[in-house]
Amino acid sequence: MRTFLIACIIIITSLDYINSQVMKDSIVSQRIYNGPCEILMVEGTITFDNSGDPIPQFSISVTSNSQQLIKAKVGFVNSKQARSIEFTNEIKQIEGNPTFRLSGENQNTRSIILDLAVLIDGKIPSQPIANSTISIVLPDNFRLINCNMEYSVSRENNQNVISINQKKKYLSSLVIIYSIDGIGLEIEKSIEPKNINANSQITVNLRLTNTSSVSLTNVLIEDNFDSRDFSPVGEGFTQFLGKENDRRLIWTKVISRISPGQTIEITFAIKSNFSVEKTKLSAAIATINGRLIGVSNEIIL
Repeated sequence: MRTFLIACIIIITSLDYINSQVMKDSIVSQRIYNGPCEILMVEGTITFDNSGDPIPQFSISVTSNSQQLIKAKVGFVNSKQARSIEFTNEIKQIEGNPTFRLSGENQNTRSIILDLAVLIDGKIPSQPIANSTISIVLPDNFRLINCNMEYSVSRENNQNVISINQKKKYLSSLVIIYSIDGIGLEIEKSIEPKNINANSQITVNLRLTNTSSVSLTNVLIEDNFDSRDFSPVGEGFTQFLGKENDRRLIWTKVISRISPGQTIEITFAIKSNFSVEKTKLSAAIATINGRLIGVSNEIIL
């Protein structure tokens, strides 16, 4: 189980890095499109079938500032649904879905990665997407565990709707982790003080809310920090030495029981070895018997 939990930490804390690298790598490997076409909007809705598998429905709106007839092929990266269009100084809407990779098909906790980078004639547009609007509609018995893009949540028709809205940004990979059996733990992570100077003691606060309709028992909470930057204060810490520069200070605590809807707060302390800034503190995670049920926010310093 310990190996699995370490793998969970590495996967979760790597998601943001992976997401930030996707567009960079795409730009390196793809040429830049400098023609008259511009991506005006990407709209998408992700629903789920009875088995818990995602059903994406997306469209791309393209505009042109040319008075001449323009021919272009527009679609998501790696998708076979790219469309060839012809238009003059107007807006064209193209229906087509991104490719996605689903993990955990036979498990109650699953993840999906959608490749949302948009290409024109197989090239990265020189201008970012003007507007992107994506809705993730979770059935009542589903719980969102983690999403790698900034989002808001609303309640509509007994369903939780996760809304992602971005302006003038390139899209890359959207990563969603969710449960299909109503099990979930919301984790809000904060620190005090927020500015970390050398040799300072930092209090880490984790606010846990059971969003399930059943009690959660023997919940393992795990947080990790770069052991080159931080030292332990008190009990509950172990050192993890991975490959190359992977050095982690891991803190763990088992919560015996969290009732439905209950919120509890737990705190622990670490000490800074140096002044720490312009980086991120990784997300804390929660598991039960090796199953991921919760992921906190990261903290930007």
